[in-house]
Amino acid sequence: MSGIVIGMFQVISSLYVDKWGRKPILISSFISVALSVGSLGVFLCLVGEKLFVINETLMWLVFVAILIFNFAYCFGVSGVVYIVMSEILPPKIAGVGSDMVTTLSWTLAFVTTRYF
Repeated sequence: MSGIVIGMFQVISSLYVDKWGRKPILISSFISVALSVGSLGVFLCLVGEKLFVINETLMWLVFVAILIFNFAYCFGVSGVVYIVMSEILPPKIAGVGSDMVTTLSWTLAFVTTRYF
């Protein structure tokens, strides 16, 4: 189910990227990702330090933060970055450059997931 939702957001983003512009989509995506992850981090930190008692009625905050993160990431960061990268790199090194950037990105994603 998650793959369908992610794919849907990426298709919507690709349809509107030329109409709305790459820069506004990327900026709003990065801000939304930062706010959702930041709010989730503050919430979980307060719960972990026993400064805030979690109950079932507040669990929706975690769900909403993760939902906003998924939407924002799929709408801008996951696809538009590669479009911009292909436009920025010179044609002579576009293939190698995009391979190197993608490899570094996925390596850092693995390290982050594995150790944090």
